[in-house]
Amino acid sequence: METRTCREVLEEALVASGFSVRLLPPGPGLSLEAGTGPEPRFQIEVIPPGVLPGEAFYREAGGYRIRYRQAPGAVPSEEERARLLRTLDALPGRIRAAIPLGVDLPGHGQDSRETGTTRWLEVGGGRYRELLLRVEFRCNQACPFCFVRLGPRRLEPGDLPALLGPVLRPETDEVMLSGGEPTIHPRFKDLLKALRDLGASRIGLQTNGVRFADPDRVREIRELGVQRLLVSFHSHRPEVYDRITGTRGQFHRAVQGLRNLAAEAPPLAITVNVMLNRLNLPDLPDLVGFVADILGPSDDAATFFLTMMNEVGHRKAPDLAVSLEEMGPALDRALEACRARSRTVDPFLGDCAPPPCILRDPTPVLPAPRDTAGMTPRTDIDYLDPGAPVSPAPDRRVKARDCRDCLHDPACHGIPPSLAARFGIEALRPLRPGAGPESPP
Repeated sequence: METRTCREVLEEALVASGFSVRLLPPGPGLSLEAGTGPEPRFQIEVIPPGVLPGEAFYREAGGYRIRYRQAPGAVPSEEERARLLRTLDALPGRIRAAIPLGVDLPGHGQDSRETGTTRWLEVGGGRYRELLLRVEFRCNQACPFCFVRLGPRRLEPGDLPALLGPVLRPETDEVMLSGGEPTIHPRFKDLLKALRDLGASRIGLQTNGVRFADPDRVREIRELGVQRLLVSFHSHRPEVYDRITGTRGQFHRAVQGLRNLAAEAPPLAITVNVMLNRLNLPDLPDLVGFVADILGPSDDAATFFLTMMNEVGHRKAPDLAVSLEEMGPALDRALEACRARSRTVDPFLGDCAPPPCILRDPTPVLPAPRDTAGMTPRTDIDYLDPGAPVSPAPDRRVKARDCRDCLHDPACHGIPPSLAARFGIEALRPLRPGAGPESPP
């Protein structure tokens, strides 16, 4: 009879592969750090059955689901990554069903010191008011830059009247279901029915699209009132997609999900969200072309949303960060690819939007007055001189002092302080009347 715990088996396998091992505070499951000498390289989680959804992240062994990500600030070599994957690939033959996990989990299933939002509801402005409703705090992917604090929390359909009832304006507000991954909620259809019962006339969905590889799910959401989707799809290269999403084998399902969503008639409004990072930045034009071919002829029902990591993402995955000097030319190439494919790009607006001044021609992504009509002046922005010290703070943003003279200062949210502290703010230059970005000295 197996007497060793899952923790003991995993620690033994990692040490045998040449890694040092340190136990981390438990999150949704057993959490370990694998390093090379004193330097951490990876974080590995082993999720017990029933704690997270049934879709495996990387490997399943004895009913446990295993996922990994780079340790914050680490830049593992390809040899180290290959060695880790060989170790994880061997676990199904070593971890048996029903053996103990080997660590006591907190009752809430999430270490309170982890970074990320836990808000159920956020109200945003824009063309119309958006009520962003996080119905599920679990996910079938493990993107290292995710700014949501994942864990076993979810809303039930019966929670919606009390949560939305006091604020919902049924005829004009859009309710955007988000997560985690909302489609893995076991009562997802009932949530949509509850929104319909509340009178919501605009319903949107943020998703990675994997579960829409089943065309029946596409028909279900259409019938239950979903009109608009924001689909996260960060690379057209399977191996890069796996690394960005912390998964293995989901790429083709995500592609099929996009195909199924695009095939709906009349068309759903689809926006493809691409999170800019060091892994996908060189390939943005090809990614645009790949997605455009899937979505088919443009009728303005399909567009792109090009975003950067926010402060939480930069803290969790600093190795994926890119400077504004790198980001600007890459975005220029992506926008040119969008124009060549007759694809529009959502306005650069919000905490995840790049500052428009880093573009050669920001005109296509500048917000219109209707986009900013519901915005209130921000009080969380620090205006700094180039070279001034930056104190990273989760509730602050950073701009250059000269940004006060920019035409778009009221709409631009600046950049995360961790990005400013690492790369500086010299790329931020004001857009003035009758001119493009101010030329650097």
